[in-house]
Amino acid sequence: MLRLLHIENIAVIEQADILFERGFNVMTGETGAGKSIVIDAISAILGERAYRDMIRTGTQKAAVRAIFEDVPESAWFAANDVPYAAETTIQREIYLDGKNVCKVNGVPVTVTVLKQLGIQLINIHGQHDSASLFDENYHLSFLDSFACDESLLDDYRQKYQNVLSLRREIERLSMDESEKLRRMETLKYQIEEISRADLKPGEDDTLEARRKLLQNSEKLSEGLGRCPKNPQGTSPLTQYRALPEPVLAGMQEKGALAPFLLERMIREPYVNRLSRHILTAGCAACSGIPRFY
Repeated sequence: MLRLLHIENIAVIEQADILFERGFNVMTGETGAGKSIVIDAISAILGERAYRDMIRTGTQKAAVRAIFEDVPESAWFAANDVPYAAETTIQREIYLDGKNVCKVNGVPVTVTVLKQLGIQLINIHGQHDSASLFDENYHLSFLDSFACDESLLDDYRQKYQNVLSLRREIERLSMDESEKLRRMETLKYQIEEISRADLKPGEDDTLEARRKLLQNSEKLSEGLGRCPKNPQGTSPLTQYRALPEPVLAGMQEKGALAPFLLERMIREPYVNRLSRHILTAGCAACSGIPRFY
C-alpha cells in the first residue's frame, strides 16, 4: 500500500507530505485546493506521462517520492536488477528540458520500466472510467474476461483470422473479375471504333501523299505561276481555274494532272499550296499539261 507521498514544486504545491493510513482514505477540498495535483503526482510516480507544465513556476524541476509498504516480491525486481524490499521507495524528478530521473530503491530505471512496476502497485480509477461500459468496442473483451477460458478464446481467434483471410481472398478475386470486365468493355469499344473507320489497305500511303502535297502546295503554286503565259497573257494556273468541271474531269481521267491537285484547283478559288514534286520539275511540268489557247 502507499504509505507516504512527498511532493515538491508541482503546480501550486511548493512542498507537501501526505501520510496514508490503512483502510479508506478521503481527500476533500474546494475547487483549486489541489486534489487533482495529488492524483497527478501519484500518476507520475507510477510511470505515467508527466508534462513540463506540471513544474511550479519559477523552479527548474519537480520531484515526487513515494514509500510503499508490504510490496509483494515479483519477478520485476530481479529482471531489472533492483534489490527487493517490502518497503519500496520510488523517486522521480521532472526537469524543464524534458529530462526525467527515476529511481526504485536507489537504482535508476527508465520511465517505461517504472510503469511496469507501477501497474502492480496502484490502480487509479477516474470518475468517467465507468463510461467504457457503454462503449460497444469493449463489450466483447468484458465478456471474454468474464468467461475465464483462454484456450477457447485462442481457438476462436484463430478461426476468426482464417475467416478474415478467406474474405480478403474473395474480395481480391472479385476485384480481378471486375477488372477483366472493364478491360473487355474497353477492347470492345476500340474494335467498334476501328470497324467504323472502314480502313482500307494502302490508305496510310494515300493519306501521307496528300499530307505532303498540302505541306508543299505554296511552293507548287509559285512554280506554276512562273510558267510561260499564253498569247492572251493568262497564266496556266488561271486557265485551269477557269476550265469547266467536265473538261477538268476529262483531264483527270487522262492523267493530265494529279486527281487531288485538280480537285483542289476546282474547289478552292485561291490555291495557296501545291506539291513540291511539280515545283522541282519547274516549267517542264507545265509542258506536259494540255494548253487551251
